[in-house]
Amino acid sequence: MVIDGRRPGWSDGATLYETWQWLLRLGAWTGLNLDGGGSTALAIMESGAAVLLNKPSGSVQRVNGNHLGVFRARRADHLSQPQSCNVG
Repeated sequence: MVIDGRRPGWSDGATLYETWQWLLRLGAWTGLNLDGGGSTALAIMESGAAVLLNKPSGSVQRVNGNHLGVFRARRADHLSQPQSCNVG
């Protein structure tokens, strides 16, 4: 979960208590606050380039010495739907 920092007209930020409440509602049982400032960035890769999904302070990604990267395998372009069956 990424919460943008306090930016008038865009985001009110969140206290640690508010963040904890959101994580509980989303089903988390443990959490870690990695950044309490405006440098948090959430991006996805599209066509070989990173696309920023949130608005960190300055509206650009900052160069930081630490990061957490999460990667997943590419999803299939089409998924087959389960076929109905009658049991009885």
